[in-house]
Amino acid sequence: MSIKPFLKLFKNDQLSTLTCTSALFKNFYKLSYLAAAKNSGLFDLLSHGPVSGQELAGTYCRDPKGREALEA
Repeated sequence: MSIKPFLKLFKNDQLSTLTCTSALFKNFYKLSYLAAAKNSGLFDLLSHGPVSGQELAGTYCRDPKGREALEA
């Protein structure tokens, strides 16, 4: 990431605006995560009770990299 935009915001005393904007996006990210979980069927799978990591991997991971990401 280039530092020029950061310095420009700092120089124009707009850095606080940037931090407030990122705080607004947190709720958007949470909502996006919940919508994706619903659309993928994750909530339906979890509605019957706890599910092991192996079951989740079997349902949602098609390759070893996906399984590795799920474990992480």
